[in-house]
Amino acid sequence: MKPEIYNKLNLFVGNTRAMSGFTWQSAYVKHIAAFLYTQENRQVDIAAIQNCYSFIKNVLAIIASDNASETKNNLLNVTLFTIVSSILAQEAANTI
Repeated sequence: MKPEIYNKLNLFVGNTRAMSGFTWQSAYVKHIAAFLYTQENRQVDIAAIQNCYSFIKNVLAIIASDNASETKNNLLNVTLFTIVSSILAQEAANTI
């Protein structure tokens, strides 16, 4: 196996494992976030993701009712995915 592919795979596995300690509403989001960080050749920033997750959860607690928990979870997943993408985009822009 080519070294660059081997290194990417190891980074992806490491990123996925690092996110295992973080509770996701859906398993696929963990893998997508790990993939996004891997594509940028970066280790996942759990602290940044947890801070964003807590912020979103607090905002959603204010605007969503208890009867809409599935909608709230879906919105949380989409928003968190968007924030992870934004974090990566900002960090990439800062390195240019």
